[in-house]
Amino acid sequence: MRSEGGHTMHRFCCGLLLTLTALSSLLLQRAWCQSTERSKFVDSAKKEGELVIYGSMNLHDANVLIGKFREKYPFIDVKLNRLTSDKLYARVISETRAGKFLPTF
Repeated sequence: MRSEGGHTMHRFCCGLLLTLTALSSLLLQRAWCQSTERSKFVDSAKKEGELVIYGSMNLHDANVLIGKFREKYPFIDVKLNRLTSDKLYARVISETRAGKFLPTF
């Protein structure tokens, strides 16, 4: 059973994670909408060669998403890390602190 403080912290962390996900989606959409920026984005993705998706979505939906992505960008290897929301939050925080999520474009 969670204490009141633990429940509040959990809700805050989940909200923060959702907000960060939405913001990153907007940034990617912005990059895709601008033709010169899009070409730079795609060139950077080719150099990187890999996309790692962190999520808690069900496997069927994840496979549909990955399949569509691979159709459009066959030169990028897609990896899926399915985690529970608690483990997902901890992983994102630790990898962000380690500097793993720094933009490359």
